[in-house]
Amino acid sequence: MADQRTDGLYAGIRQKFGQQGAGANGYQMSAFFRREQALLYSFLRPNDFPLLDVACGSGLMLTPSVGNGAEVVGVDFNQQACVDARNNGLKVLRGDAFDLPFADQTMAQVVNCQFLNQQSAADTQRFISEVARVLKPGGQLVLFWRHADSVFHRLAGTLVRASERMSGAPVFPQFTHPMAEIETLMTASGLVVVERAVSVPFGYPRRLRPSRFSARVIGASLVLVAERPAERGGSDQ
Repeated sequence: MADQRTDGLYAGIRQKFGQQGAGANGYQMSAFFRREQALLYSFLRPNDFPLLDVACGSGLMLTPSVGNGAEVVGVDFNQQACVDARNNGLKVLRGDAFDLPFADQTMAQVVNCQFLNQQSAADTQRFISEVARVLKPGGQLVLFWRHADSVFHRLAGTLVRASERMSGAPVFPQFTHPMAEIETLMTASGLVVVERAVSVPFGYPRRLRPSRFSARVIGASLVLVAERPAERGGSDQ
């Protein structure tokens, strides 16, 4: 399964950053992680559960929702990630992102952050289809992935990869997924895109419209929010 192919690459990273380090969740800087976390929460419905984080890593992205009886759960294939996520207060299952351990139409919201750039177009389609399967009618998916074509990301990526080669760090597969490609895959899975945005690593606001020139220059992550349409004549609960 594709989720297993990159699993071994994370071992050294988790040892380096530990369960509280944003680097174990794919972020070079904690400040940028907090910016993206705040942006994610601007899209989430605060009282709509269950809330699922697929490929949750150390579980840090959803820790603000943990507690007070909220049904928040994570899934990750990496065993150490599951241990770290539990230590951070998240209920977590070890499982494959392409074969989620949940019944059909059981999740009100699903989030996934910085996962698609390690997946091919075919595996991305499998992933989105699987998320669509577990979403309730009216449920939403919030998806973040690297804006690989922005000037900022190209420069930062070049520097990071050079540093990784010099230090002997594992080289992760990198796939570029334009927003239009992911929208097409979502539509093919029966989802409807309702929000589009590009995050920025500094300054205000935290997000830009994808069509803006500044988004193509300093864009950090592409963001899509999609919904599974509510069933006609029925309840979305």
